[in-house]
Amino acid sequence: MATKTHDTSKVFMIRRAASIVAVSVFTLIFFARASAAATISFDPNTRALEVGDEFEVTVKINTQKQAINALEGVMVYPKERVEIIALSSANSFITVWAREPAFNKLTGRVEFAGGLPAPGFTGVGEIFKIRFRGLRSGAVSLNVRNVRILANDGEGTNIFTSAKTALYAIEEPAPVIGPTPPLPPEAILPPIEGEKPPLIEAPVMPLGPEVRPEVLPSCADGYDNDNDGRVDYPADQGCGSLSDQTETDPVSKLFKRVISARMSLMIERIITRILAVFSILNFSNFEFSRP
Repeated sequence: MATKTHDTSKVFMIRRAASIVAVSVFTLIFFARASAAATISFDPNTRALEVGDEFEVTVKINTQKQAINALEGVMVYPKERVEIIALSSANSFITVWAREPAFNKLTGRVEFAGGLPAPGFTGVGEIFKIRFRGLRSGAVSLNVRNVRILANDGEGTNIFTSAKTALYAIEEPAPVIGPTPPLPPEAILPPIEGEKPPLIEAPVMPLGPEVRPEVLPSCADGYDNDNDGRVDYPADQGCGSLSDQTETDPVSKLFKRVISARMSLMIERIITRILAVFSILNFSNFEFSRP
């Protein structure tokens, strides 16, 4: 009875040890696979550009210290905002291509698939390189789909975990302000026959204050106004100052008035005597004959 009990305990111990070993191996395999994580990225993954600019993007892989021997996938780009003008896999770590990278302008896709023999590839490497040209302003995003990255573990385990999307901003170029080009000859319309050219009005200048010519007094105007051979004050004795309005000598004025009075009296006497003579001679009816 004791021998049977000892055998049962021994079997139990063996089974328990086997279970522990199995769990340990499973745990190691699980964590080993969980730690294997390969990613894909774009370099550069962000940039500001203008319409018409050309820029280069490298598609890279990071195997996180896990050896790989094959990969495949599809890169997608907005064909309405950018166009591919060149694509190269010359520097790729892939040595055997099942589907060499090629782009389709109609779908905006780049498909690729390839690998390399054991021991495979480990680390960060270039898959392919693309040169774009900006077509329209707006946001441009690049990403990958349907990716598989197979580990070099003899089982072809897919260790792809993520891909970082690239984002670029394309803007319209700033306007260039330069001199206005002259109109071509055909754009200048000839004048219509019989039509007068338009008048070009001269700018109206504001009028200043009205300036009137200064009227100088007779004794300061530079003229011999009384014809006595003397001009202005103090040469002319008729001027008491520069502001006098006449050059006539006061003595001359009085003399002229006296002479004028005497002449009038003399003429009056002469006429009276002539009338008396005619009265005496009775010439009242005398008529002069016409020639």
